[in-house]
Amino acid sequence: MPAKGYKWNQLKEYNARLYAKGNQTPWSVLLAGFETACDKLRQFIAAQDEDTLYTSGAHAWTGKWTLGRYAEASGPSHFRSANTYIRKVLRNAK
Repeated sequence: MPAKGYKWNQLKEYNARLYAKGNQTPWSVLLAGFETACDKLRQFIAAQDEDTLYTSGAHAWTGKWTLGRYAEASGPSHFRSANTYIRKVLRNAK
């Protein structure tokens, strides 16, 4: 569930909206928001036990995925994509 009103196959449209918003936001504000989101995700994961994170079917809303897989998909996976995008923008700015 990337965001309300979006499906997984609509990530390009969703990301385009985020990029446009980010282009109008100062870097310091973006970085602070990123750090806050990272801390929040780390704290959430640390507060869970292994069974909660990795038992299939423990949470109906995750479907076939475990909560741990959702945490990876909503955190590190997006951070890798953001890193790729930022590097591309910086490379093109030179």
